[in-house]
Amino acid sequence: MKKIINVIILILMMVVLSSCNLLGSDEVRLTFDNGDGVVIYEIVQAPLTKVVLPEEPVKAGYFFVGWDKTVPVIMPDKNMNFSALWIKADDGLFRVTFKIQGHADLIFYYQYQEEIMIPEDPHIEGFVFGGWDKEIPTLMPAKDLVFVAQLQTNTSSNPEVNAVYNLLNQLYYQELPLDLSKITKVDQLYQYLDPYTFLYQADTRAIDQEENYVGLGITVNQLPEGLLVVDINLNSAIDEYLYVGDLIVSVDGIYLAEVEFDERVPLIRGEVGEKKVIGIKRMGESHQFEFTLADINNESVTKKLFDNVGYLYINRFGPDTATKFNQELKSLENENITELIIDVRNDGGGYLDAVVAILRNFIVKNDPFLTIYNVKAENKRTYSPVLNEKKPYHITVLVNENSASASEVLAEALKQEGYDVFGTVTYGKDVYQAGYLIGQMYPDLFASDIVLNVTLGYWYPANEKRVTEGVTPTITHPQTGILSLSYPALTKTFKRGDSDSLIETYQYLVNLKVPHNYERGLFNETFENALKSYQENNNLSITGELDLSTEMHLIDYYRTLIKDSSYDNQLNSLLALLTK
Repeated sequence: MKKIINVIILILMMVVLSSCNLLGSDEVRLTFDNGDGVVIYEIVQAPLTKVVLPEEPVKAGYFFVGWDKTVPVIMPDKNMNFSALWIKADDGLFRVTFKIQGHADLIFYYQYQEEIMIPEDPHIEGFVFGGWDKEIPTLMPAKDLVFVAQLQTNTSSNPEVNAVYNLLNQLYYQELPLDLSKITKVDQLYQYLDPYTFLYQADTRAIDQEENYVGLGITVNQLPEGLLVVDINLNSAIDEYLYVGDLIVSVDGIYLAEVEFDERVPLIRGEVGEKKVIGIKRMGESHQFEFTLADINNESVTKKLFDNVGYLYINRFGPDTATKFNQELKSLENENITELIIDVRNDGGGYLDAVVAILRNFIVKNDPFLTIYNVKAENKRTYSPVLNEKKPYHITVLVNENSASASEVLAEALKQEGYDVFGTVTYGKDVYQAGYLIGQMYPDLFASDIVLNVTLGYWYPANEKRVTEGVTPTITHPQTGILSLSYPALTKTFKRGDSDSLIETYQYLVNLKVPHNYERGLFNETFENALKSYQENNNLSITGELDLSTEMHLIDYYRTLIKDSSYDNQLNSLLALLTK
């Protein structure tokens, strides 16, 4: 019996020893089980060799989280076992917290391996968002995550910039995530804004001018060197001296390049009879003139009567425009008109209250004809008609590509009321602005009459469709002739071989006196010869070039033509249509 027991022990020892020696002395085993002890994968290879990780296991109703310990990338010198970790698919949620200083935490829950949605960058007044404190993974790991917003103080070294930006943040209709530390001048803010948002001095814009004012009768744009003349009031006598394109560089010996922008325009203002010495640059030449300030007729509404057709031209929607319009309208109605033309060509807009008051003369009670939406305030204001019955005459609105803003409000509202719009597609400005006296809000930084003109939102007609692309006429009819061409401005000398839209205007004028076949906008030999004849006929130096003296002579001729309504082909076509 003892002999049998010894044999059994010997056999068991042999089995155990055999079991230990199956891998050989140079191989190691890595075993992977499903977490319940069931082996699902094995790696057998020599120590110090590279380990190729197994595929992630799959278990119905669960998400695989990982292994219970880190799997080595290099084969160890001993056997190892790894158990799978799982979470239930229905309740395996992990939390992601985004912490923002001074604000409630943003908390989201995700399942394991679900895509993490990164929130929008926070906009905190007075701070710039510099990112989150650590990288946010694309997919949710099997643990909670916390991210902290990195905020830096958002201020400019210029307090004026900070003041303007503070107001814009509250009012401007678009977000402005700017780094103010890189902005040192208010002018630098403008590149991030629409062209209708800017600082200006009260009562210096065209729409703010009264029906009569004391001045020179010019419209100017600011340039670093001075004031560029961009328009001249045809009712003033100054067109005998100044031209569009002239640059005013000094007033009474004061050089404008050395004066702040908001201090320039007041220099050309004053009392009736006061004299001003103006220094200008004109195509490289310097000139000086003495002018006497006069009372300039600047009526925003002008009236005409063509037989039974009444005509009202609105050049701007200013503070007194509605009152003036109503007076002139009543005068025309007393003439028993059968047609009314409201001309808003080249009218860039103005005050909303003015156009609303005018429209209430014509739109019959129904739904609101105008809605304005303030984006930051998230509110709407509507304007409704008050009229009980239509006028006894037909109305046509005359428009062109320069009819904008309030002009488009008027044209679209009357179009939706069933009246005709005649001309070409309008400008397409469906945003509105308001002025805020920033000078009174920040008296230590700005003069008391400095205004921030800022875009607040959008306006909609009765059908609530925006007119971003402009108002489309019911009758399309473009302008032709002299008024369809570029307004001539003194910019440079043109000669043979040049091409420019201004050349076409000069060609048209020369052709009226010296008929010839010209190629529009191209200064060729044919035009050169015609120009020489024009110069000879008008006692000008015969240069064959559009030099300064020739251009001035042609511009003087141009001014006489545009004052004559017989050259307004678009208006005359409409009159012919209404009276046929």
